[in-house]
Amino acid sequence: MNTIIITAITILGPLLGAVLGYVASIKTNATSNKQVLTLEKMRIEHEEFTKSKERHIALLEELCSLCYQVEREVVTTLQIPVEATNSPPTPVTLSEPINRMNVIVNLYYRDLKLNFDIYVQKIYALQILYYQHYEQINTGKASPETIRLTLINQKRIIDTHKEAMETLVNGIVKLSEQQK
Repeated sequence: MNTIIITAITILGPLLGAVLGYVASIKTNATSNKQVLTLEKMRIEHEEFTKSKERHIALLEELCSLCYQVEREVVTTLQIPVEATNSPPTPVTLSEPINRMNVIVNLYYRDLKLNFDIYVQKIYALQILYYQHYEQINTGKASPETIRLTLINQKRIIDTHKEAMETLVNGIVKLSEQQK
């Protein structure tokens, strides 16, 4: 009987050790695979976060660049000359950059919406004054006094436009600082 017990222990011992070793290796592999998956998921999330951050920075840079592009256009085309001439107004090409700015603000930066709307209103006010001035000149309704008043009004509108632009650019800068 002792022989049977010894033989059973001799056979069952290594067999039980092999089974326990197999179960432990499965457990170790599962834990290792779980850690690898977790690390891979973290790496992918970090890459996505970095890409998103870079995308937002690029959009903010584009938005700021468009502000300056519009500003150049305002300075070069919407300035009413001091001397009145009977000529057609220079075409204003603000719609494309303004439309792109509108898309960026509405899709990505709703916090800038109010400042952007004020900025656009100031540009349109300047455009209206610009076209009204040329209409008065070309129809012969402009007098030295109306031209003087128009120039004063233009300066006031340009000043409010610059303030609106500064507010918008400051908002863009604040958002870009948050992205860093």
